[in-house]
Amino acid sequence: MLGQTVYQLASKTSRIFSGLFDVLLIMLFLGMFIPLITGSTIHETTKIVLFILIIAVAITLYLGKDSVKGKSLGKWLFGIEVRMGRNLKEFPEKKQVFIRNLILAILTIIEFAVLIFNKKTKRIGDMAGDTVVIAVKPGTASVLKGLLSLGLLIIMFNVLPMFIANQSAVNQFATNYIEQDETINEMTGGVEGFGSFPSISYSGGGNGGQYESFIDVEGENQDINVNIVLHREGAQPWDVVSIAYQENHEQDWTMIADAHEE
Repeated sequence: MLGQTVYQLASKTSRIFSGLFDVLLIMLFLGMFIPLITGSTIHETTKIVLFILIIAVAITLYLGKDSVKGKSLGKWLFGIEVRMGRNLKEFPEKKQVFIRNLILAILTIIEFAVLIFNKKTKRIGDMAGDTVVIAVKPGTASVLKGLLSLGLLIIMFNVLPMFIANQSAVNQFATNYIEQDETINEMTGGVEGFGSFPSISYSGGGNGGQYESFIDVEGENQDINVNIVLHREGAQPWDVVSIAYQENHEQDWTMIADAHEE
């Protein structure tokens, strides 16, 4: 019929790779923020609240993907989108999006198998939500663009969380060292906590390098500022190069003489 739009179903390859992209994106989000929270110097109760909040955001992002004009970032890159089965001109409602994503999250392996063997390129979530996935930009260009983006995301997924986790681990080492330092405990009357956002600089590659941090130390009698410099070669234990304190930001730094290897 003249004027009638012909829709092409999305290929199984583009659906699988776009879904993988979305999952890796959520995992990258978690891999960035969870190490920052667990390795921070904030109160443990605050850590738990932030951890729950981050998990809730990740779940919401996953279950709500495809809710904007039937596209997630992965689907947009691969040139596909979700439409209503009863009318391919309509985008799914949030209820349909939630149903299909929830089923995928619970029955991931089964959904993958159903998608592979279903002749209509439908999985259980599509059947339950009455949705189909169509190709709005069919062709190799969209697939190549999506695969390139997926490759870059995989690289980021492997490198960035490792770097953040390493930063969090060395920050935890620094705060543990400060908590045990006799001079700092004498100055503060006992370390009770740390400021939420220490100033950190890091140079080096791999597991080694030099780390310097300016940390606000909260004490029972008074608060002080502490500067600690650490160094290590490769995967060796961290060495304390220097540690100093000041009672307020206007005073000069006083070096602590007993800095030693931990």
